[in-house]
Amino acid sequence: MRRYIAGVILWFLMLVIIGTLSAFAAQGYEKYTVTADQGQAAAELAVKYAQAGVPFKLGGQVTLEAFAEAENTDDGIDASGLVVNVYKEVLGEVRWAGGGGEEPLLFADVSSSILFNWNTVPVSLEELRAGDLIFFKNSVGKIAGVGIFLAKKGDLVHFVVPSASQGRVIETYLNIKNAYWQQRFAGAGRLTYWQK
Repeated sequence: MRRYIAGVILWFLMLVIIGTLSAFAAQGYEKYTVTADQGQAAAELAVKYAQAGVPFKLGGQVTLEAFAEAENTDDGIDASGLVVNVYKEVLGEVRWAGGGGEEPLLFADVSSSILFNWNTVPVSLEELRAGDLIFFKNSVGKIAGVGIFLAKKGDLVHFVVPSASQGRVIETYLNIKNAYWQQRFAGAGRLTYWQK
């Protein structure tokens, strides 16, 4: 029992320290929204991840460069890792909001749900442009994944996403009228980020 209590106290102290450091990091940063050119560059880079066959790995954050240089790697990337890596390459050193209100807490890496809740400006399917993000929810309605939008052709939405079922990053599409889309689509957004 003492070990459990000590572990909880240690976890809480680490959370306070990390939150405090992150809050200080917000000073001097300004919020931006991805431009059309930045989004296009991000979409093109995401396609390169798919073409290279970068493996899916939950929690993975391998960069395209690191994957290309590795002879044999167990590294991979997940959905939020792809967004973070692609946009860091396009934008340079950036941070993502993770709560905190007026003076947000900023982080170097975030999950799909934090991207959805804190780091996008909602856009409709008609307003989507290359590099925007499309979000998917699980069966209980929680954000479970994100894809990088490429194009909409009729009822087909084309995007890049690390796929657990395919085992790698893929370029794919969904029909907005099919049942999967209707049940799993959570929304779309234009990425916002923080930078000095």
